[in-house]
Amino acid sequence: MKTTLLPWLCERLGPWMIEGLGSSLSWEVRGGEYLESVRDRAHILVFWHARVLFMAYFFRHRGYHVIASEHTDAELITRAVAPMGIRSLRGSTTRGASKVLLAAARLLRSGGSVGFTPDGPRGPRHVFQAGALVAARLGHSPILPVTASSDRAFVFSSWDRFVLPREGGRAVVEFFPPVPPPHRGADLEIIRRDLEESLAGATDRLDREMGIGVNAG
Repeated sequence: MKTTLLPWLCERLGPWMIEGLGSSLSWEVRGGEYLESVRDRAHILVFWHARVLFMAYFFRHRGYHVIASEHTDAELITRAVAPMGIRSLRGSTTRGASKVLLAAARLLRSGGSVGFTPDGPRGPRHVFQAGALVAARLGHSPILPVTASSDRAFVFSSWDRFVLPREGGRAVVEFFPPVPPPHRGADLEIIRRDLEESLAGATDRLDREMGIGVNAG
């Protein structure tokens, strides 16, 4: 079932469900000037794994690639978003400059943009893995942090506390100042820690504003 029917269902029903849910939400964009500042150049989006559904709708048909692991769950997600114009680079980002990071760097140098979930695919939640920084250095591209939340949402008890917005709610997408591509002598650990703390803090603040208890339980 999981290896045959589910991928087929995700590919055919996933886009319809995401489009329907996303179009029912009232969207607010904050920090849009930061997105505009990198729109005409290759860049890396970074957002937490739990916010994938928001990003799939918001960035549909904008030419992004996403880094997806080789796990079965990632296969289902890539099937769902492919018809929405979001293509995938498959592979692990946890072994330094792996093949998928080199592929991302080539794409960035050719003018494409890439999305990373730095705490994916298995967590820990809100722990920023360094793969996006490696790709940014190799691809000479800035990193654009973004988060999202909703005032009406289901929060799953999964490792990432996945957030599923409810139909008819209000959704906020918030961008933050781009981080320049790390130069060769930069300390990636300092940059990684700063991004982790700032993106986790911003996400928690937005969830509190929206009134959803993501950290509970």
